[in-house]
Amino acid sequence: MNNNIDFELKYKKYKQKYLYLKQTSSVETESKTDDTEISQLLEQIGGAIKGKQIYLVRHGETDWNVKGLGQGCRNDIPLNKTGKEQAIKTGKYLREYRQGDGKFDLVLCSPLIRTRETCSLICAKIGYDISKVKYMDELKENDKGLVCIGKPESELRKDKFYDDYYKVKESIPRIKDPIERTINYEKIIKTVEKKYEIESKESLRNRIYKIINFIKKTNKKKILIVSHGSYISNFLQYLFRVNRIKYTFNGVENCHISLLQYVDNKFNLLYGPSTEHFNLYEKK
Repeated sequence: MNNNIDFELKYKKYKQKYLYLKQTSSVETESKTDDTEISQLLEQIGGAIKGKQIYLVRHGETDWNVKGLGQGCRNDIPLNKTGKEQAIKTGKYLREYRQGDGKFDLVLCSPLIRTRETCSLICAKIGYDISKVKYMDELKENDKGLVCIGKPESELRKDKFYDDYYKVKESIPRIKDPIERTINYEKIIKTVEKKYEIESKESLRNRIYKIINFIKKTNKKKILIVSHGSYISNFLQYLFRVNRIKYTFNGVENCHISLLQYVDNKFNLLYGPSTEHFNLYEKK
């Protein structure tokens, strides 16, 4: 990001000089030289990224998000008013700041209501035909089964049916060795997956790898993907083989953006997950 700042400063300098030369009809060759330099700089600061660009966007806020209720993929909850505003601002940001090198040529979306509504509002801002959006079940949120039934944790804990789940969940933090705790997390959770109908990590991993392979094979260069919080977190963890992803939130978690690059058969995480783009639209 610091490189971008340097480029922007250089760009402003060359642009001012270029405009001055053009207005005063100075030496044509010097003007052409500056024009070339400006063009080269624009390729670097105008959003032009080598290879494919992949933007991952989480859906906007729902009432269940506000209440702290897990939604999973079985609960099809619509956006609330704030969630719609977040989606509109996100679309506005992508249009104003991230289309300098061209518009999105492919949009993928989870088929759940909260992502469809988010996608529709973003597409309206970036000028993408909503009828061309590709809805994919592979982008649905993790299936959290019987743990996500519209009840808060405090209420679930009163039901003896969930005793095994919370015993297992609480046993994980008690493992003192952080490496051991991380390595054995999946094995421990796996013991309760069947009883509570939680999607296995293998199933989720297979869905994610299908999307990764789709991205690799498509001839589209600028891709927007609208999905879910846990799904995107797992997507990045599996893709980059890490156990944790650092987030940058500004008091808002919904509609966070991540930017990936796919070039030379390799994925790079260039930005995010972050909601910093909302800072641009805060009222002062």
